[in-house]
Amino acid sequence: MLAAISTDYYTRPEQDRITPSTSVLAALVRVLHLNDAQRDYLYELAGRQVNRPRRTVQKVQRQLLAVLTELSVTPGMILGRYLDILAWNPMAAALLNTDFSTIPEKKRNYVRHIFTDPPCGRCTRTGRPRPTTPSPGCAAGPRPVPTTPD
Repeated sequence: MLAAISTDYYTRPEQDRITPSTSVLAALVRVLHLNDAQRDYLYELAGRQVNRPRRTVQKVQRQLLAVLTELSVTPGMILGRYLDILAWNPMAAALLNTDFSTIPEKKRNYVRHIFTDPPCGRCTRTGRPRPTTPSPGCAAGPRPVPTTPD
């Protein structure tokens, strides 16, 4: 009885005698420890829409953007809670050899950038050949900072 439904009620949707509510489906997902794909399939079988939690769009505060703008000779980047690249200056774009404005906003993520474009610009400035995989330091460097909800 982990999902707070009886075995009889559990068998009714299997036999297509009833359509379970979204709260029952959510309880089954939780109790059965279903991953996202399995959850989506369960909701599809039940003819229900999946209620996915949406990430809130993070905005850069004006004061922080002003500081970034003033950093004319120092590379700077403002990362969001999930390491999304929210803002950058020209020096950061030059250092990473990437025009972030050409990357769609939903795909503009620092970790994604490291793993999908590992030979970033800073690797070539040393005169050494470009690596084919990100260095451990590159992958271990970014850490999200715990913050309070907005």
